[in-house]
Amino acid sequence: MGLSTGAAFSDADKPEKIGEELSNELGEQISSPRIIFVFTSSEYAEKSLLSKLDKAYEEARIVGSSTGGELYAGGIGTGNSVAIALEGDLEVGVGVGKGISDDERKAGMTAAGKALTDLDEDYYITNELHKRGIEWDEKNPVSFTVFSTALTGNGSEVMRGVQEVLGRGAQVTGGIAGDDWKLDQTYVYRDGEVITDGLVVTAIDSVYQTSHGVKHGLEKTDHRYRVTSSENNIVEELDERPAADVYEDVFGAKGRTANFIMTKPLGIETAEEEPRARDPLDVQDDGSIVFAAEIQEGSLVYMLESPEEQVIEAARTAAEKAIENAGNPDKEDIKGVIMHDCVCRWNCLKNDETREKEVEAVKDVVGEDTSIVGWYTYGEIALPRALAGVHNQTMVLQLFTESE
Repeated sequence: MGLSTGAAFSDADKPEKIGEELSNELGEQISSPRIIFVFTSSEYAEKSLLSKLDKAYEEARIVGSSTGGELYAGGIGTGNSVAIALEGDLEVGVGVGKGISDDERKAGMTAAGKALTDLDEDYYITNELHKRGIEWDEKNPVSFTVFSTALTGNGSEVMRGVQEVLGRGAQVTGGIAGDDWKLDQTYVYRDGEVITDGLVVTAIDSVYQTSHGVKHGLEKTDHRYRVTSSENNIVEELDERPAADVYEDVFGAKGRTANFIMTKPLGIETAEEEPRARDPLDVQDDGSIVFAAEIQEGSLVYMLESPEEQVIEAARTAAEKAIENAGNPDKEDIKGVIMHDCVCRWNCLKNDETREKEVEAVKDVVGEDTSIVGWYTYGEIALPRALAGVHNQTMVLQLFTESE
């Protein structure tokens, strides 16, 4: 059996109606999906939406997240819902870890372990296996997708827990849930359940090659600093000065305002091809700056700029990298794409016309007939590209192919 996919879009404003429209549109393309990924505005994060999908496709696992916006083959927007379904020779395991706000690493470990057990208990039998993680072959067909709530806990620490169980070589893709910039409450989904403080790990075991590509396209500036004081995602000092003072020196008074600095990320120097981007979210009274993900004390960082054309081109490059990582399959064997796209890239691209160019760039690479959906995240996840695996201002493109 080959791999079949279907993609669906709804702009309805009632959860039950959304679930009905997504189910019907998917049903026009496939009949017996094994898994459905669904992404919705946080306004519609209700069990009634998921129940419609669950009832229509009783054999399918349903996972997903609330968003900061949605992408689909027809463009981009907010307040919508999208879904992509996979049908074919594949097995699915899903695990949930709750209580990120209490113990991030434990929640990550719990979700990863449960996903493996749900997939096949032989993957996860002994405490010894649990301790050392699993050794994945380069061509191992098991891939993992993670959706985690934001606003509670340290996303990098959550991913360390996931990685501790799955091992360094596991292929992991996903994102941190959004809520349309309200920064109030985010949600992730597992079958008919809406989860407010936790993560969902999905394991897919198939004969087909899956992969991902990662790129942000941001450029280093000449503004370089050492992080001399930080705790998790709060940077207190750059070069032994309050972080907000440094931003003010570069940008003037607006460098102390949250709305402005959200467009001025820092890049952490690593051994990777690009610096790891980190989005500033807020300036605190003591002059520290809250970032969207962890920045470790002692890190060398640069202020980054976001040339519009390079941001768009990064989406194309991420798609090309994903294809290369899947072994360069023929275009007709590329069946599905999920674009995990940072919500701050929405701000880098000034209007809907330029934002839609990201989708068009991906379509140019993967083909018009490929099922494409995506979502704007509060943080993107990609392993084994880098330790901890949480990114900002980055396109992480997940690819599903029919090649073996």
